[in-house]
Amino acid sequence: MERIKVLLVDDHQIVRDGIASILEGEDDIDIVGSVSSAAQALERIALLKPAIVVADQSMPEMSGIELTKIISERFPGIKVMILSMHNEEEYVISAIQAGASGFLPKQDSTTELLLQAIRSLAT
Repeated sequence: MERIKVLLVDDHQIVRDGIASILEGEDDIDIVGSVSSAAQALERIALLKPAIVVADQSMPEMSGIELTKIISERFPGIKVMILSMHNEEEYVISAIQAGASGFLPKQDSTTELLLQAIRSLAT
């Protein structure tokens, strides 16, 4: 079985480290990169070729929503899952409209839910 290549994008190092620690123990998931900005993500996507980008919704300079829109246009085969501290409907709608394949609110998500979402997007 091919491993799921994941790129992590969050402006908070501790969040990226936490997600990475969850994913690193999984036999079917590879973290191909971890970056702190949408601009860095765009630079690395062509090189790293992730299947899934897990991106924070709220980042300085360029939001995860804006990043999702660019990924959808430039790299249509890559799926984006937005992680957000916001769980209001308008944030979910804007993420989906931008091309996100998934949306998880940070405060309501569990390790199992994150893993299930990544595996679901990879199929």
